[in-house]
Amino acid sequence: MVSFFYTPRTDFAKELITNDKNGFKVSTKNKGNITITRVLIENEDNSLNREVGSYYSIEFDSVKDKEERNELIESLTNELKCLLKQKGFKYGDTVLVVGLGNKYITADALGPKSAINVNVTNHFYELDNMCLPNGSSRVCVLTPGVMGQTGMETSDIIKSINMKLKAKFIIVIDALASMNIERINKMIQITDTGINPGSGVGNKRKGINKGTLNAEVIAIGVATVVEVSNIINKLLIKLEVKPTKKMFNLLGKSEYQLVVTPKDIDEDINHLSEIISISINKTLHKNYSLF
Repeated sequence: MVSFFYTPRTDFAKELITNDKNGFKVSTKNKGNITITRVLIENEDNSLNREVGSYYSIEFDSVKDKEERNELIESLTNELKCLLKQKGFKYGDTVLVVGLGNKYITADALGPKSAINVNVTNHFYELDNMCLPNGSSRVCVLTPGVMGQTGMETSDIIKSINMKLKAKFIIVIDALASMNIERINKMIQITDTGINPGSGVGNKRKGINKGTLNAEVIAIGVATVVEVSNIINKLLIKLEVKPTKKMFNLLGKSEYQLVVTPKDIDEDINHLSEIISISINKTLHKNYSLF
């Protein structure tokens, strides 16, 4: 069926995969209720219309159960370690962790909530790194807010700070948009291509990537919102209703360009931010259990 809108918007490479595997490779593995998909885009001319790089997605059933959260932490840690290792990460390297988003809006607060629980160690190096467990990385944390709060491009803020810090790696955390309501709060993506702040709500800002920051950038994102048009499109497909030109015209108007999130987003964001922060800590510090 032809959709009434042409290209459903999503921040997840996994959701764009079709039978046309031009310019990229895909591998999938399952562990219990968790599915891990690795998408490796090798050519700029690819059918996913995404930048060259690695895109790892982790899908899961829920974050409500503690045992499932622990399994998710293990999977996320393993995938994050794998991607950082490919980029040459070694314990002891300087890493800047950036929590993107607006802490006052729950669906966009994932970054700040995750960053606040990351183990900061840079100041110990300034004093005496012998007080840290062996294999501890030099970690700083930044929560720059959004452009509407600062009046500045987030990318410029990070770049200015890292000119002094000279971190080899920058890990950014942000809320993303899915094209499938069933994946909201149930899908995490890790990529080495960076991120565009605000992309989840259609407010695309200057990119945060290796090209703009002169450092390796790893982005961690979670599906927290979905566009209303995506929901309607999927519903029409299920009902086998043929979309009309009038539908297309209505949903093309600005007042219909809405994003929505589940009513239990508060609880899920708390769990997801904890999962992400623990995974980052276990990835960056060899002896995290000794902290």
